[in-house]
Formats: sequence, structure tokens, C-alpha cells
Amino acid sequence: MKEELNSFRLEKNIPELDGLLGTAIIMVIVFHYFSCLIVSNDPFSFVFRGLTKLAWSGVDLFFVLSGFLLGSILMENVGSKNYFKTFYIRRAFRIIPIYFVILLLFIIAFNSKLTFNEWLINDKIPLYSYFIFIQNYLMIFHQLWI
Repeated sequence: MKEELNSFRLEKNIPELDGLLGTAIIMVIVFHYFSCLIVSNDPFSFVFRGLTKLAWSGVDLFFVLSGFLLGSILMENVGSKNYFKTFYIRRAFRIIPIYFVILLLFIIAFNSKLTFNEWLINDKIPLYSYFIFIQNYLMIFHQLWI
């Protein structure tokens, strides 16, 4: 068993998987920002909604590929010292800086005089919930889901 794990090697970068991951992201964007927003009943809208009906499955594809890639990283380093500590530190250094950049942009946009942020000001959900990722629970509590 250990020999099988040690013989498992995955290339550092597989362009095909990167392309498939990008396709999954585009599928989700198309579904959320185009397919769900079309309310017209003209023939083009009907065909477009039909073509993009399964674009929601991009989320599943994204999670499967992410699980595969993260699992392969864990399997490659299974015998290393500080196995989990190293993995989580590397993930934190990859995710936390992007989170703080987005948070900073959010604060700048919130404090600006632009009109697109009015939904945040008039929202029933408190602003702090977006920073600590509990807004979905509060949406359920206040029955604000779409």
C-alpha cells in the first residue's frame, strides 16, 4: 500500500485540468449572470435558456476537480514531516491574501458614493455577517432567499 502511495506522482501542472476548471467557472458565471436573468419569451431567449440549463453543474465539476487536485497534493506528500501543518500553511498563504484584497475592495466600494452598494446599506442582513461568512444562515433566518 505504501509503495502504491509513493509511486503516485501527478504532474505539477496539467493544462487540460486547468482548462476544465476554467470551463467550470465560466459555466457557473453564465448560469448565474445570464441564464437566470433572462425573463423574455422571445425565441432567442428560449434557446439560450435551454442551452445553459445545465450550466449549474459547473459547481459540481469545480469541486470534483479541486478535490482531485488537493487530494493529489496530499498523496504526494504523505510521508513528509509536518504533513498537515505544511498543507494548511500553504493553503492559508494562497487563500488569505486574496481574501484580504477582496475585503479591502469591498470596504472601498461600501464607503464610496456609488449607487451599486445601496443594497448593502438597506439590507436586513447585518454587514458584519458578510465578513465572517454567516450571511447564508441569516438569509434563512430572515427568509430572504430567492
